[in-house]
Amino acid sequence: MPKPKQKATPKKNKFTIAVTILLVVALLLSLVIPLVSIILPADDGHDHYEEYQPYYDEDGQYYEYDEEHGHYHPASSIVTEPQGSVTRLSAPVYQGPQKYVDKGVDPVHISRSLPLEQRCNVDTAYRFFIYLMDKEGYTPNAIIGAMTYMMAEGGSYSDIMQGTYTYQTDWIYPGPSGAVMDKVEDNAAWIRWLNGAGFDRAVYDNGNCNIGLGLTQESDVWWYSRDNKTTANATALIQAAMAAGVPWQDPAFQVSYIINNKFSLPWAWDINDVPGVDPKYSTGVSALEWATRVWCGVGMPAYSSMTAPDTYPDGYASHTYGLRRATELYHKYSGTDPWFYKLEADWHNPFSGPEVKGVTPQGLLLARTALLLAADKKVIRVSDHSYNAPEMVGESTLQYYRQACHSIGKNVLENGEYFASSDVGVTTAILLSGIDNDCRRMYVGSIRDYLEGTTKWEYLGKVSDNVLQPGDVLISPSPSDPDGEYTNTGRHMMIWVGEQVANERWPGTNVNVYEASFASVGTEYAYYPRMRQVTTDDASFGNCFVYRCVNPEFSSTYWEKFMFEYGSIFEELPKVYSVNR
Repeated sequence: MPKPKQKATPKKNKFTIAVTILLVVALLLSLVIPLVSIILPADDGHDHYEEYQPYYDEDGQYYEYDEEHGHYHPASSIVTEPQGSVTRLSAPVYQGPQKYVDKGVDPVHISRSLPLEQRCNVDTAYRFFIYLMDKEGYTPNAIIGAMTYMMAEGGSYSDIMQGTYTYQTDWIYPGPSGAVMDKVEDNAAWIRWLNGAGFDRAVYDNGNCNIGLGLTQESDVWWYSRDNKTTANATALIQAAMAAGVPWQDPAFQVSYIINNKFSLPWAWDINDVPGVDPKYSTGVSALEWATRVWCGVGMPAYSSMTAPDTYPDGYASHTYGLRRATELYHKYSGTDPWFYKLEADWHNPFSGPEVKGVTPQGLLLARTALLLAADKKVIRVSDHSYNAPEMVGESTLQYYRQACHSIGKNVLENGEYFASSDVGVTTAILLSGIDNDCRRMYVGSIRDYLEGTTKWEYLGKVSDNVLQPGDVLISPSPSDPDGEYTNTGRHMMIWVGEQVANERWPGTNVNVYEASFASVGTEYAYYPRMRQVTTDDASFGNCFVYRCVNPEFSSTYWEKFMFEYGSIFEELPKVYSVNR
């Protein structure tokens, strides 16, 4: 028979109180800690590298830094394909039309005309490399792969690295002038230095070479030769520059030298592993594989591209680290670099096309971006708002708008799921053009408030009082302000494109305005972005407020993301506008 419960003693009461207090504290901590984890960046177990650069971990997994949530995460935009013990990466390649005419400009002439500061930017060297490799007929993936290798050797994200092409940093050792970042352009001085102090510092010490000239780190010694000059790659580079009459640091010369003396050789691409593989003809080889092959062919000839990633994972990771950056640079400059190419009008590319007298570059850019996003007919919204709405998926001429919205993200667009609405239609065009990355306000009235409060845009009054230019943003007054006086309202917004720009896509068309419209599903006023014709004789149109971008950013953030993720969607579409209304 159980004993009856006894009254608790005062001591036990104190214990009960203490336990209660601990439970309350524990409960409070359980509520506070999640809040702290939201406010403070999470520790994901990975080292946060300087400037939060992407990196590979020891297993070959590619990580990117998520600024919004404050931690690293595996990249989602690159497809991973496990092969053996190493995760290999493959990235999409832009396959769209590239309509350009080669200007026939001498790269050496361009390089000599550049100020030193511009020549000291490694991106400049990669622009020369892309152009010259493209001219030689190398495949896009081979060019990207070779650039990836050079980024690992000669610097990818900073000028202040071993092997920058404009001057010898020598890391911590001075060059011929006695300066650490030596800008001496006297080839003979460099030859003398290489045969003296430079050679002494170039010898390997515990596996580390202290100097290396150029994009592929040319040295005059190998690790197995501390006493004898068994190789003279740096000297050969400088002597070739002397013969050409240019400083060895000249970017055009150095790129040409590397192409002709390294990448033109079959062994540079490690092609013996798989017979029939050729960087000028083999289109089925990924950029990642070419990067691996060049690493084995040029940098580590004792290795094979088929085995090196597994036998030397650290080297593999460090030499494929810049793949995404190389891909972005190729997309940015291939076939569109104003240094080398005369662009023809190509409505797929808002950055191409002729100048229009009296129209600002940012205006043309926005107008042409809107032209890219517009359907060639009126597509009525017949379903709930969704990225996968069948009327969007099924309309080929809306594919660019659909993918742009997805690439930019609804967290940026804020009102991002309302694809058939004028505010999302206009802000998507503005963000994709890059002229204003802050124009992401939800609803027309809020966007109008933003345009009024920023120095990037200027309010010009009513349509009836202005000569409209391509890229002008138009906001119609709400019924509450029929006279067009400014209030914190707005009913509808559009982008003035103009017939001249619209004809770049649809020759002979008379459409001039880009717009989308929000209304009840299935009605004639609920439609996705399109072009239509309006006239200033229309009283409602004449009362629209006009805003013009006067201080653009010219940011490529969203365009490059869009191209990287969806560049392969570009295809030829109908040349005639379906409905002129």
